Amino acid sequence: MFSKIINHEELSKILSDSCKENNIEANISNYLINKYQKAYLVLKTDKYYNSLSFKNDEKTPPSTDCLILVKCNKQNCYDLYLIELKNINKPKRFEVENIKDKFKTVIDDFMESRFKDIFNNEKYCKFNCYFITNPYGFKGTQEEYDKKIKTKGLKLDSFNSMKPLVFNKKVTMIKSILPNPIIESC
Repeated sequence: MFSKIINHEELSKILSDSCKENNIEANISNYLINKYQKAYLVLKTDKYYNSLSFKNDEKTPPSTDCLILVKCNKQNCYDLYLIELKNINKPKRFEVENIKDKFKTVIDDFMESRFKDIFNNEKYCKFNCYFITNPYGFKGTQEEYDKKIKTKGLKLDSFNSMKPLVFNKKVTMIKSILPNPIIESC
């Protein structure tokens, strides 16, 4: 799959070494970076949608910032991450429906329609959707953050009650993740 993406006229233009925006990022583990053969790819899906020309009355569809693929050699499959990054300090600076729509656009339009010949013909170990942000200025572990979101019924908890996202028979929910997690090898 990596060679198909690298050699694809449109997809090669949105390849990146990192997934970051406004001091928020999904870090790639040193193991993946230093591996002899390329073990991960980052596609800037928002760059792709922003580059398209739409008719006057059509808006650019909302899309996640990045799609990260990690090659899992032992299981002969890929880990797939869709990632939205938001450097905000108040929860009113994001709309839950807009965030959901970003993930749906990349799943339904990007992977299952426009580039289905690349993405639908592969085996996936894991499928993750991460909304990386800290609108509450939380200081602590991811586990403590998850507990706070759930027990206090914060805005981010609404992702837990939405319909699961599905791609290639893999099911996931949008997970609220504290800034700068590390994408590990599989």
